[in-house]
Amino acid sequence: YDVIVQAQSGTGKTKTFILAVLQQLDVDCKDYQALILVPTRELAQRIHRVVLALGEYINVTCHACTGGVNVREDMKCLEANVQVVVSISGRIYDMLKRSALRSENIKMFIFDKADELLSRGFNEQIYDVFTMMPENVQVILLSITMLADVLEVATKFMNNPVKILFNREEQTLEDIRQFYVTALSIGRSGRFDRKGAPINVVTNNDRHILRDIEQFYNAQIQEMPLDGPDLI
Repeated sequence: YDVIVQAQSGTGKTKTFILAVLQQLDVDCKDYQALILVPTRELAQRIHRVVLALGEYINVTCHACTGGVNVREDMKCLEANVQVVVSISGRIYDMLKRSALRSENIKMFIFDKADELLSRGFNEQIYDVFTMMPENVQVILLSITMLADVLEVATKFMNNPVKILFNREEQTLEDIRQFYVTALSIGRSGRFDRKGAPINVVTNNDRHILRDIEQFYNAQIQEMPLDGPDLI
């Protein structure tokens, strides 16, 4: 079955779907069997480490195609016929076009953090990758939110998927106190799935986005008070 899974960060989603992938691998077949598509190089590298750690005792082989290295290095690693490939969409599309990755034995195609992946405008490229997959490939889509782009992918790529979803009011954990800090400008910060007290840095131009988030999740995010550090 194709599967859509909605899960919050920090709930063990990554390990759960990796265990499901490992369970379905044919350990005697050293060809490509699972392709995991992710939005960022950092996430690809982290999932690569988790696959190798959880699959240590079945001697699973895995490679992360992340860009940032010479294309020939990725091609050389893929020539070794790894069983699990983790990649960002641009690099795996390049590998498929170059025939460095053969897709005929791939039986699992996983979109991790699909909402982030699709929000980056890679829809057409992802569709091109999907068209190179076998007709009977199992599609697994994991997402924190069920946005229109995610549902569109489900309509195009999936065949009557099993849906594991939760109610919108359950998407914000009651035990997490959220604050925002007004700033002139911000850069990239943060890492995936880190536990702790989230602090959202918001500019005046971001306030409407913050209100949209509050409305969507039925949650209230307060401006951080001066004694904010004492509350964390």
